[in-house]
Amino acid sequence: MSDAGPGVGVGRQAVHQQVVRMLESLERDHPGATAQLARRTVDQLGSWEEVSVRTVPAAQTDAGCSVAGAYIAAAHPPILAIADAVSPRRRAFTGLHELGHHLQQTDYALMEALIELEDSSAFEDAACDEFAAEVLLPAHLVNQALAGGVTAPAVTALWRAAEASRAAACVRAVQKLACPGHVILLDDAGTVQFAAANRLPLSGAEAAR
Repeated sequence: MSDAGPGVGVGRQAVHQQVVRMLESLERDHPGATAQLARRTVDQLGSWEEVSVRTVPAAQTDAGCSVAGAYIAAAHPPILAIADAVSPRRRAFTGLHELGHHLQQTDYALMEALIELEDSSAFEDAACDEFAAEVLLPAHLVNQALAGGVTAPAVTALWRAAEASRAAACVRAVQKLACPGHVILLDDAGTVQFAAANRLPLSGAEAAR
């Protein structure tokens, strides 16, 4: 799904509750994994037997996903595909995002939370983004960097505080907005690379990466 954060019909509180369940599922089945995955994320995922990590050309990743990757559930074991032409930080965020899809599509309690949603794809994708950001940017770093509010310099400081991608910093920062709004990542030409929303929808242009 191209929506890089909860928009219309995707409640942030419900997404957060799903992410809490995802983290609980992760720790139940892989004790200590949350801390381990925050460092050398792709290498750590590569050691798992229940999934296979593949580096692939960007053209083979999911154009509808908010990151440069894809989750291939039909493979045995399921594949977490990560685009090769991205930075190490974005590979980490992408790997965790795709792991989020794996958790939600293989854990019964997590699947149950998706069943009756009108737009389960947007909800699932938003939960994947938040799950990846939660692993890479723990609360104490977020609270410290954004203590003075959500500003461009503060979000930059948050990104620099850990081995996390710019997308992860956007997702964590938007959670701290006191009112509806967006945190948007632009390239040097002003093109939107990633956008996270708090109680607002994302247009197709804003959701592009």
